[in-house]
Amino acid sequence: MPTPTLIVHGGCHDQPIDVIDNHLAGSQEAAQVGFTVLEETGSALHAVMAAVRSLEDNPLFDAGTGSFANLLGEVEMDAFLATSDGQLGGVAGIQRVQYPIDVAFEVMTRTPHVLLVGEGATQFARVLGFADYDPGCGEADEVFATENKRLKPQLAKLLPKYQQLREGLKNTSTVGAVAIDSSGLMVAGTSTGGIPQKLPGRIGDVAIFGAGTFASEVGVASATGFGEGIIQVAVTRAYAQALQAGKDPAQAAQEVIGVCTEQHIACGIIGLDKNGTPIAHHNGTFMATHYQQAGMAHAEIIGTVRGRGEYLG
Repeated sequence: MPTPTLIVHGGCHDQPIDVIDNHLAGSQEAAQVGFTVLEETGSALHAVMAAVRSLEDNPLFDAGTGSFANLLGEVEMDAFLATSDGQLGGVAGIQRVQYPIDVAFEVMTRTPHVLLVGEGATQFARVLGFADYDPGCGEADEVFATENKRLKPQLAKLLPKYQQLREGLKNTSTVGAVAIDSSGLMVAGTSTGGIPQKLPGRIGDVAIFGAGTFASEVGVASATGFGEGIIQVAVTRAYAQALQAGKDPAQAAQEVIGVCTEQHIACGIIGLDKNGTPIAHHNGTFMATHYQQAGMAHAEIIGTVRGRGEYLG
């Protein structure tokens, strides 16, 4: 019987930030919230959702409250859930809900679909009684205001300068959690507001199964970093494939992050195998990660929090 385990991440940052301690505190709190639910309910699914909700509530993280705005000043959020027994559900480009991960759960459990996007996702949430909620906050608004000074608001005029802008933005604080319960069910959940000042309608890796979020009978993973690169490498699926090929979780994570580093892609990953072995690995300069297992008094840091930004090499 596997050891009940939960891991959370608060995003992979590729330049030093002045809120490291606060990010670590938020990551630890989310891990402890999620693990409490895991102990009380015995459900990896409910534990992951509780951990992600805790991070979505924290304005330090780019998910739920605190999500970055796009070029038009609107917040579009993505979230996805996947279980090792084949359940999938997500939303992308959803607006004005407090907990995107909860809407992802409803897609997974109430519909025959895997992913709802944009206005359709928002309308689905309203039908189910999710209240209108403004996810913007002071921290995210400051990012928008600062970057908006660099460009004019007309979208057509922004396009020639957009690539230059994107290269200058290095904050990727997508959040996620993975867990395994005593029954052996493994679950991965990821949530994000996307990159700051993204083009309206941009969808990153989070809601793409096998990119930012993956679950199978061999393992589960949640990723964070440069979304387009994570999609290209299929980071979380690659992690599971390495497990399938006989690698242990640490080797599998190092292998996939090594590929990202070779391709100059900022990336971090948390994962579990079917035995509940926890891992966290990244190639940025900072990634807040905590885990808790049965028998531990409180959540502890896992992996190397302060890295070297190796993908920049």
